[in-house]
Amino acid sequence: MKLFKLTIMAIIAVILTFTYSCQQESLIEQDYSDMPYLSLPESTDFDNLSQSEMQTIMDAFERMGIHEDSDGLLQLKPRSGWEVNVSEEIFEFFKRMTDNTNAQITAGVTLSRSGQLNESENPGAYQTDCLARSISAALGSNSSSDIDAWIRYKYGNDGVPPENVIDVLNYFFNGRVATINPSQIPNNSVLGNKFIVIIDEAHAVNGYGISNGWITCRDYQQGGAYVTYSSDRISQMYMYY
Repeated sequence: MKLFKLTIMAIIAVILTFTYSCQQESLIEQDYSDMPYLSLPESTDFDNLSQSEMQTIMDAFERMGIHEDSDGLLQLKPRSGWEVNVSEEIFEFFKRMTDNTNAQITAGVTLSRSGQLNESENPGAYQTDCLARSISAALGSNSSSDIDAWIRYKYGNDGVPPENVIDVLNYFFNGRVATINPSQIPNNSVLGNKFIVIIDEAHAVNGYGISNGWITCRDYQQGGAYVTYSSDRISQMYMYY
């Protein structure tokens, strides 16, 4: 009987230890329970967010604790929306965003370091296609193929040298383009398609928002997928006004 009681006590101790350990793993550094609950209507179109909806997303961004793991892939700190007092729909939005980015990282789509804006590591894509699509999104037009054809006519098929990106933008934006210093953008700022961001001197995307050392973008070469990068990967940043 004594052995039986000791066995039961040992099992209880293991269960309690395991439960406490799991609870500790789920804790995050800050308690968000006293902060506003962040949510969007069920009918929200995440591909066409209004300015106020975008601001809600950027407010939630600050709670996501996005970080790189040992393999260089992005991870979210919370494992569900309730941990940081946001809706599960918003949490799933960020989960899709990090999954999209990680898919690009593992596929090598945006990792060219050649010094020219190109897509040589994306088979079948025009080498200037990403810049053309970013310009098209900024203009709100659907003529990226025409833009791409002009760029290739002007600079050839080997890509646009970084120092000539501003010339391409000036041509299509009729001179209405400003060079932006990302470090001067206030934290948690909402951007938008009029911001063109060059990542690693190799890939053009459209800005979406910036928060806590990370920039969220729309990648129209990948169908408008939301992606995120650490801010130190921004090579150049421009704005159409």
